[in-house]
Amino acid sequence: MQVFIATSAKYPDSFCASCTGELQPLDAKASPNVAFKSCMKDSFTDWYSDMVTQQLEAGKPLDKVTIDLRSSHIKPVHAKWMVKAYQHLQSQRNILLAAWETTGIAQTVTDVANKLF
Repeated sequence: MQVFIATSAKYPDSFCASCTGELQPLDAKASPNVAFKSCMKDSFTDWYSDMVTQQLEAGKPLDKVTIDLRSSHIKPVHAKWMVKAYQHLQSQRNILLAAWETTGIAQTVTDVANKLF
């Protein structure tokens, strides 16, 4: 896809959904979005397993364990997860550059700058 764009005289105005990870830096592998979502999923998994563990340790049978997933219950915890994910991204500033390199944007900017200057 990158070769097509680089060699084409006409740029496409849209791409199929399966190509966004190749072309959009925020959707690329090792991107800020991927890191943020991963941190959020990890936080949810930790929280959920803690909720199950607390009930089991309190003597509740496994088939009677319930987790309240209503948004009114999740929102306060979710906000903490978002802060944690944001703080993680703050400490990983190289993620955005890696995404630009993965999609070829960094090299394109360098190539254009070399041609212009």
